[in-house]
Amino acid sequence: MKRADRAILLSRVPLWLLSTVARLKSLFKLSFSQYPLHKKGCLNRQPLFILGGGRSGNTLLRSMLMAGGDIAIPPESYVLPKAIRLFRSYNYLPWDQLSSLIISEFQAYKEFYTWQIDLSLCYSECRELPKHHQTLANIIDVIYRHYAREQGVETEFWGDKTPINALYAHHIVKLFPQAHYIHLIRDPRAVVASYLKTGMHNDVASVSRLWKTVNNRLNRYLKNKLVVSYEDLVISPEQTMQKTSEYLGIPYTDKMINHHLSNKSLGDVVAHEHHSNVKKALTTSSLKKWQQSLTENDLSTIKHIINGCACSNMYKL
Repeated sequence: MKRADRAILLSRVPLWLLSTVARLKSLFKLSFSQYPLHKKGCLNRQPLFILGGGRSGNTLLRSMLMAGGDIAIPPESYVLPKAIRLFRSYNYLPWDQLSSLIISEFQAYKEFYTWQIDLSLCYSECRELPKHHQTLANIIDVIYRHYAREQGVETEFWGDKTPINALYAHHIVKLFPQAHYIHLIRDPRAVVASYLKTGMHNDVASVSRLWKTVNNRLNRYLKNKLVVSYEDLVISPEQTMQKTSEYLGIPYTDKMINHHLSNKSLGDVVAHEHHSNVKKALTTSSLKKWQQSLTENDLSTIKHIINGCACSNMYKL
């Protein structure tokens, strides 16, 4: 059939029928995913994920590790869960388009300016990945390794410390099944008090439910992990960081304890007031501040909500 005849024929087809066919075609493509999230052996080095609820010391631990100079952990991105959804939804696209879509999602994130890098080179690097490495894990790896290079980490060892990722631990583990995982935890009373002080949340019950949900999910989905408490991090920093360094396979250095003296650019720490304490020397002064701000009713609410959480027995509520 000639092109003109085909055009005439198509013009006679009702638009509703064309729309229906287009939808069915999209569904058909979605049922045949071309690229996996992860393949065994597709990464040269396994990354680190610091997973814990907000106000639990995520940024502090990041700053201490980066001060050592052997790992790069960018500011929070809040992109990874959406990147997983996009990768699954548009898996029928050619690899160059699919990888570009994921990279552009990072660039479009409103706080990406705090990373202080340009991802232009990542597009071509992803397009040139061999077939065995055409996975979402490798796209993420390319982006984060680029950040590591910009931070001067020769091994390109990278990590992530985005608190919201703790709620998506079951997806993260599927994407990076052999990664290093640190389950970071803090006294729920201190977490609630910190959220209220910063104004990031103003409801004791909702923050308590968030603390319980995060820690229950991390207990359920993280099997090979290192548990680190905020309290240990500030009370026994040397011992805690030695244990953490051993788990990650990186050398321990006193620079980690004196992280506030590091010249490493942390991006979001400068941009956001709620990270301001990270720029100061380690102190235990914040451990019991919740006693001055939480009421008896607040404490009763926290205790009632987190009752039954596997992590609650770490703290005498």
